[in-house]
Amino acid sequence: MGREVGIDALRIIAALAVVLIHVHYELVPGAALQPWLRAPARFAVPTFFALSGYFLSDSHGLPNGAARRIPRIVRIFALACLLYLPFALIQHRAFDPLSLLTAGTWLHLWFLPALAVGLAGADLVARLPAPKVWFWLLSAGLLAGLMISDATSILAGSTDEAARRTVVIFRFLQALPMLWIGFRLARANMAFRTGLLAFLGGVMLLVAQLLWYRGQGVIDANPEFPVGVLPITIGLIAMARHASASLDAKPLLAQLGGRLTLPLYLLHPMAIVVLDRACMALHGRSDLMVWAETVLLGPAMLAGLWLLDRYAPKAVDALNGSFTRTRPAPVT
Repeated sequence: MGREVGIDALRIIAALAVVLIHVHYELVPGAALQPWLRAPARFAVPTFFALSGYFLSDSHGLPNGAARRIPRIVRIFALACLLYLPFALIQHRAFDPLSLLTAGTWLHLWFLPALAVGLAGADLVARLPAPKVWFWLLSAGLLAGLMISDATSILAGSTDEAARRTVVIFRFLQALPMLWIGFRLARANMAFRTGLLAFLGGVMLLVAQLLWYRGQGVIDANPEFPVGVLPITIGLIAMARHASASLDAKPLLAQLGGRLTLPLYLLHPMAIVVLDRACMALHGRSDLMVWAETVLLGPAMLAGLWLLDRYAPKAVDALNGSFTRTRPAPVT
């Protein structure tokens, strides 16, 4: 599947949303606002998974060479782990073989092994004889399990390690059903209005869930997979697809999304760590610093990555999984 400007723009918007998730709002007064800033941005990673499936779909809405992308993902994962190893050692992080394989040397890197496992699973499922009703039931069960375990963990509190581990397992396994949704969306002729309704319905579900948590006395809830994320993801992809068909020129966000989405996702925690250290050296963080980080960090990193791509394109190629002269297609 070729480039689509609306989809590329959605990719970079999702990467900026990930930055919003990882800003440390809880370190300053007014932490009760953090669920309303983080939860809406949770569409980002499911959208990355779905878009990976979207770009790999064949004419029948099935994965086309999904497993062939795995070596490239492994290269990106290995490079990212090496980049974050010094930061992990400075913070005295403990590692075990399983956590290194599934999350690497920094927590946000779990996306890459989850994507690799999801692609391998999708390739296997595609080889099985139809019908695949059982697979749709399994996918629904995995996503429902993620939502239920997520809510259970939030209500149980941060001290329940077993509940938290269950969320982490289901979060990792979401890649396969979200990839499959992406395969199908690539061939679904969903109207723009339908996508908009799905998006608005998802937003309403998300708001209702946060209000419900507040009613349960949890004012700082940080759901991994809010109930509204699935319709929000489907709606955004449908609307982005229609935008691709209606736009003649390539907007700035689409230009950036084609090359800089994955580098932004990989490197933004590094920038946050550096800013945290700088703020500690300046005797703490003020509300103004956190809000400035919220508003400016993503665009500032995009500007820096654009300059890096302009003057050292091989570095951006490496972050996108290519160590040759050929510029790769996006992973997400």
